[in-house]
Amino acid sequence: MLSDYKNAIGSLLTAAQLFLDVGNRSQTAWCKCRAGDIHQQLGKYDQAETLLNEVQNIYQELGDDLAGASCRQSLGELMRMKNDFTAAFEHLSVARQTFNTLSETLHVAQCTLSLGFVYLNQNNLESAEVEFNAALSAFDRLGYMHHAADCMRLLGTIRRRQGDLGPAEQLLADAEKVFTDKDDRLGLANCALGFGYLQIDQGRLEQAIAHFKSAYRFYRESKMDLYAEICRESIEKLEFTVAPADDGSQ
Repeated sequence: MLSDYKNAIGSLLTAAQLFLDVGNRSQTAWCKCRAGDIHQQLGKYDQAETLLNEVQNIYQELGDDLAGASCRQSLGELMRMKNDFTAAFEHLSVARQTFNTLSETLHVAQCTLSLGFVYLNQNNLESAEVEFNAALSAFDRLGYMHHAADCMRLLGTIRRRQGDLGPAEQLLADAEKVFTDKDDRLGLANCALGFGYLQIDQGRLEQAIAHFKSAYRFYRESKMDLYAEICRESIEKLEFTVAPADDGSQ
């Protein structure tokens, strides 16, 4: 699989040079942007950043506002993954403003969702809630219910962290229903993880264990090792907590 990605990057960069040789800078930028996306998927953030910055400069020189905004959106996501939240906020804000000017409502909603993540990563729950609510309304109007459900799940996480457990549970349940209808196993696993944390706060430890185990099975099968390990550790701690104490009578 890794070799396939490397081959794809090599092919895209070769194509980019061929397009540049014949003066087609737009296609050069497109190829480099796709190569940057693959680097980002592989966790090679510095290589991705270099390519995306090159692409951004090309689109700016060509006066292609829509493509330039899309590139800024990708850069914003990349900077968030690198925990450079100041740069992420700048790229995403500029991209959202451009998309708004161009009436690209779906892209506006996507940038709004990403800005919510930036605030959430900084533990700015109030600002994150504002962005997620705005994104939820936009996705709902556009009929993108999968994305709307993800916003509901994230809003549930915020409400839980604010100690508002009843609304948190309802938001997670609403999101879970959408993911169930769409047979979205990742969405369901993420909801199960959210329910696990919520039920710890509610003192419902047996139910929390069941939800963590459900999420763990999916994350392990999908080779999402970080999330699988988070679930495994939570399960071990909870099972130790609920295990009956040995009184030494046997």
